[in-house]
Amino acid sequence: LFGIAPSWVICGKREVTDLIQVVHQVSEKDGVGRYKKRLGLGFCYSSLIFSEAVVQDPTLFTHLVCDGAIVALSEVFSRLQNDTSLFAPIFGGSNGLSYLLRFPMLYSMATSLLLTVFKSQSFFDQLLNSALSNVESFASVQIPVMIWQGEADILVPKEDFELLFNRLACRHKCAIITPH
Repeated sequence: LFGIAPSWVICGKREVTDLIQVVHQVSEKDGVGRYKKRLGLGFCYSSLIFSEAVVQDPTLFTHLVCDGAIVALSEVFSRLQNDTSLFAPIFGGSNGLSYLLRFPMLYSMATSLLLTVFKSQSFFDQLLNSALSNVESFASVQIPVMIWQGEADILVPKEDFELLFNRLACRHKCAIITPH
């Protein structure tokens, strides 16, 4: 697909290491000074990367914020493969006001591409075998954590949010729940 060899798709296998290296490089750079407070901000998939990075390097951030934190990479992709309607928020949601929907040909191509990728067995096998899991990471995170959750979030249901919030091992944690 588009000349990308399946072996190039590593599904986050090195992103944690990359994040740790970048944060250390930026926070210790000469002329900038050392940052005393560092906020990690992870949205959906990146919440997996940020929480795992904090587990591997507990001093990486002083605080962590996760918005729409997913339970595990394998779990969310299993849902997406089994229920393609979960792509709707990406392409306009139920109200159909997406920018892409204004361009039917582009929308059709993007949807086709995503479905092809998510239906690819080799790609999906990598995702199913991914060890990235907020359920595991959150149990070890000790820094203060804030989780944002949308009541209408169809990709991260209320049960997943509650599971993750209850798994947090940190002493200081809070949740912000919004309607969307």
